[in-house]
Amino acid sequence: MLEDLPEINDIFSKNEESNDEVIEFDGESLINKDIYIYISKEPNKWISVSFIDTAPSGIGLHVLLPIIIEFTPEELNNIRIKFEKRIKNSNAVLKETTVLVRWQERDTLTGNLKLGLHFPGEIKADPVIVDILKKLQESNIKKK
Repeated sequence: MLEDLPEINDIFSKNEESNDEVIEFDGESLINKDIYIYISKEPNKWISVSFIDTAPSGIGLHVLLPIIIEFTPEELNNIRIKFEKRIKNSNAVLKETTVLVRWQERDTLTGNLKLGLHFPGEIKADPVIVDILKKLQESNIKKK
């Protein structure tokens, strides 16, 4: 099982191609099958994350990463988030923006990293972000 996981150094290594590289989360863990969340610490390298819940007052969200990984303090300053929606057989980017990592902790069951992501400044009031968080929270409530 551990042999199937990518090397941590390879996950975010530079890619000469212009195509994005994505590490997908197990589909069973996704809350909302229509909205997909990805984070990145460098261009064209994305990790699909699973939504846990929204941060208090809607200033961000909490996510679970599909792999065991550590972020350096420098990397934490470069985190971006991307929300995509599946439309038929293609993905449409709803929003891509910077995000601040407010906390990180290990999931007690899997050992994977959980992150508290908050939107900086005016981004948290962006109507697209507000709508995305509302839809994710509604899906989370329906699942429970």
